[in-house]
Amino acid sequence: MARILIMDDDELIIKMLRMALENRGYDVIAATNGREGVRLYGTTPVDLVISDILMPEMDGIEALKALRQRNPELKLIAVSGGGKRLKMDLLKVARILGATATFEKPYNIQDLLATVSRLLSPGASTPVVAD
Repeated sequence: MARILIMDDDELIIKMLRMALENRGYDVIAATNGREGVRLYGTTPVDLVISDILMPEMDGIEALKALRQRNPELKLIAVSGGGKRLKMDLLKVARILGATATFEKPYNIQDLLATVSRLLSPGASTPVVAD
């Protein structure tokens, strides 16, 4: 069974994603910020990370860079809705830094789950980018 790490400061999003992923047979662990997520990754092996970009303590961009340094092959999905407020494309930055796929909030949960399934299927190594 694949293990997925969710990093998001919104407990409702964590709860929704956890329920949807566990219903599909995935093992899920969660962190409410990037620092906690990177720490969890160091102690618990995961197959895929779903990370928000705007979070306290360590944002998703910093966490993505730290995780990429530890494992260049790790499958990472970045999600964000905050770039519009900041007048910058945070998901583009995430892709440049190695996000395997990206989703803008609000995203379609079925599309996200389909991407998770594709990324975790045997032999999946081609980057998938969704917006």
